[in-house]
Amino acid sequence: MKDMVEHASAKRPRLSVGVLVRHFGGVLLVKCGDQGGAAAQWRLPRAQQRWGEALPQTVERAVQTQTGVRMAAGDVVQVYDLIDVDEDHHTVMLDFEAAYLDGDLSAGGDAQDVAWASGLALRSMEVEENTAELLSDMGIL
Repeated sequence: MKDMVEHASAKRPRLSVGVLVRHFGGVLLVKCGDQGGAAAQWRLPRAQQRWGEALPQTVERAVQTQTGVRMAAGDVVQVYDLIDVDEDHHTVMLDFEAAYLDGDLSAGGDAQDVAWASGLALRSMEVEENTAELLSDMGIL
């Protein structure tokens, strides 16, 4: 038992940010490559925090790299853990709100597609579970 505790204590979760950007009544979503064999789903732009990078920089980099849009980081709106013991994976997710500044949509980084989604279009999209929960909690979906 002691070996399990020592082994587990040597591991550290990763920190990743997601970003909720609203503009003209829509929310900014990205569709990234297949996730562990599952079909790609729409989700918030997100990125792992890099060493020495402040959270606002991570937020802004995630959005600009994946979508071409510039924005200003706002407040945290949600915090949760993604834990898969079988895959030896633990990520702490911080979802931020952000204010749109400028830029035209263009998929970049690991994003296959990007969209400002709202209304019926948003309801018909295959949205990742954690993103759908946040959008529902905020009255967007």
